[in-house]
Amino acid sequence: MNWPSRSPDLNIIEDVWNEMKWKMRGKNFDNKNDLWKEVRKQWLQISPDFINSLYAKLPDRIRAVLATNGRHSSPSLKVRILNTKEKKIFDKFQKIIQSRISQ
Repeated sequence: MNWPSRSPDLNIIEDVWNEMKWKMRGKNFDNKNDLWKEVRKQWLQISPDFINSLYAKLPDRIRAVLATNGRHSSPSLKVRILNTKEKKIFDKFQKIIQSRISQ
């Protein structure tokens, strides 16, 4: 499977940024320094459980990307049955993800 370098479907950092933006919504900053202080604060508050939950969702995201042949997918996309090649790729990624979660 080609892994698109900028695919938001497979890059969990996108979810991290969205979480940080959500927590910072409605806040106003007088200067860039104050903004960066808040960004650092939010970054340090991201929990390992949150990151692990993102890794745990990767198998579903991989299935969704495979189902759309690499095009952008949506979270509500119904997952189709994988062919043999896709199943091998999926199994490989699932093992990697599980090893990261158990670390």
